[in-house]
Amino acid sequence: MTSPSPHVLALIAKAKEAHAAKLARQQTAAANTAPTIVPTGFSPPGNTVNQQTPDIQKPPIGTVETTLLTAALSTVPARQLANKLDFNKEQQTAIEMSLQGKSFTLIGAAGTGKTTVTQEIISLLQRNPRVLPLSADTKHLDKGAPGIVIVGYTNKAVNNIKKKLPSHLQGHCITMHKLLEFAPNYYDIPDPMTGGWKTTMRFEPTYSAVNKLPHISTLIFEESSMIGTDLYGQVLDALPRPQATQMIFLGDLNQLPPVFGPSVLGFKLAELPIIELTHVYRQALLSPIIRLATAIRTNSFVNVFDELTSDKPLLPGSPLTVDNGEH
Repeated sequence: MTSPSPHVLALIAKAKEAHAAKLARQQTAAANTAPTIVPTGFSPPGNTVNQQTPDIQKPPIGTVETTLLTAALSTVPARQLANKLDFNKEQQTAIEMSLQGKSFTLIGAAGTGKTTVTQEIISLLQRNPRVLPLSADTKHLDKGAPGIVIVGYTNKAVNNIKKKLPSHLQGHCITMHKLLEFAPNYYDIPDPMTGGWKTTMRFEPTYSAVNKLPHISTLIFEESSMIGTDLYGQVLDALPRPQATQMIFLGDLNQLPPVFGPSVLGFKLAELPIIELTHVYRQALLSPIIRLATAIRTNSFVNVFDELTSDKPLLPGSPLTVDNGEH
């Protein structure tokens, strides 16, 4: 597979156009209604209430927000950054959007650093005042812990991130079924064979539209291409304030589809900003699985077995970039 299907590429292009148009409308509206946008919790140096500054030109909309965000990121001690890495432009964009509380999709092939940047996002968000502590316990979530939850359709999907998180957040990496606490419920129904009654069992979510979860500030969907719209809808129903929950959808366009129903990722690509990672790091290519998958995807499979034991680049002429970085 050399590239995503034309349908997926068209969907992404449409989503990007829609997002660009939405941003343009928002900027026009903001310019007409607000002199300056400043993030909650920040105060520009020298700013005082009702101060008159007629001789000072105000910066363009968004300038103060970007400057303050950059300043906030620069004050994070190096020892607090995940593996002290230098993130590429797309990864940095994902970090900045997460700190702004925006929902978005983060897509990329294996080895492009989705897990690494997600680990960094979680590390920064748990110290962000926008992320509120959980107000109540559930079977898997702890009251008072940061309101960050990472979910997937399978345990395998979330375990890759789970093992890289601090112990107090590892319990927040769970399947969507565990988040909703699916459990057996028993019902007596008529038995047409005997004319009497029989007992049947169904697995149903404990948390639903009538029994809400505690508020979750940030909800990260791992391997979202494998998540069906029905299961996603059940999670949405169980959130007390879904419009106030930041949602980040991680995915690989070459991954498996859901077992049941259409993938939620396809819909989110059309609704939310898209950040695509295309930078395949050489450390990732040391994995035979990732290296072979990359060779197949980029149609560079010839002599790949010989190259697995050499230092030659695997991707001659590939649109993806191979780097010596340690991501």
